[in-house]
Amino acid sequence: MAAITNVCDLKPFKSMWKIRVKILHLWKQYSASGGLTIEMVLIDSNVRHLYSFCSVIFM
Repeated sequence: MAAITNVCDLKPFKSMWKIRVKILHLWKQYSASGGLTIEMVLIDSNVRHLYSFCSVIFM
C-alpha cells in the first residue's frame, strides 16, 4: 500500500501521488483557450490549501 503524501511535500517532477484531501470549493469554468474545466480548492489534514483543476476531457 502506497504511503499518503502531504500536500506540502508534492513535487512537480513526479506525476503519481496518493493524497487525502477534502474539497472546500468546486466550480465549473469555461475559457476559450482551455475549454471546460472543473476547478477545486482542496485542503489536507494539516490545513494546507491546494488549488487544482481538471479538464473535462479527462473525466
